[in-house]
Amino acid sequence: MDMSTWLKRSTLMGLGLLSLTKKKATELANDLSKNGSLSEKEGKKLAQELLKESRKHTALFEKLVRRELGKALSAAGVATKNDLQKLKKEMRRRRK
Repeated sequence: MDMSTWLKRSTLMGLGLLSLTKKKATELANDLSKNGSLSEKEGKKLAQELLKESRKHTALFEKLVRRELGKALSAAGVATKNDLQKLKKEMRRRRK
């Protein structure tokens, strides 16, 4: 495999890591095994590692999105579920 092809595949792997499924990770590892770049055992290990990294990065991405969305909603003055619950409690308390 020439350097250009390797670089393209590596870049695509990096970009697709967030949405990588078990099926796709296995297919990629099988392709690398078939063309002789990896042994079957190495291919299986790579598939597992890719899937693990995909899950990790997905969780980090979700956390980042939640945090940034929370900041944006707060800056826009949108009440959160927690804010509404506090308000309900305060209203009940004042009615007594």
